[in-house]
Amino acid sequence: MPSWYDHIKHGEVLDESAPFLLRPVVFGERPAKWYVEDGSGRAVTFVANAEAFAPLGTVAIGYLGTIPDPNSTFMRTHFPELL
Repeated sequence: MPSWYDHIKHGEVLDESAPFLLRPVVFGERPAKWYVEDGSGRAVTFVANAEAFAPLGTVAIGYLGTIPDPNSTFMRTHFPELL
């Protein structure tokens, strides 16, 4: 299991060592405004265990990616509409 798994299962805050990465959505992800990049399954695990967290407490750290890197091959290949 990944290091963050037990923390989520027990309702522990995810700190800056395991941030969520959010970016503006592309056309196919609308009507949402933000998309959570989650190749590891952290966000899915977090949602599946939401009842473990205090509803009004801080539960995770996240970074909002609003300025894309035009030199990124990944961005040019997968998300050209964000450039």
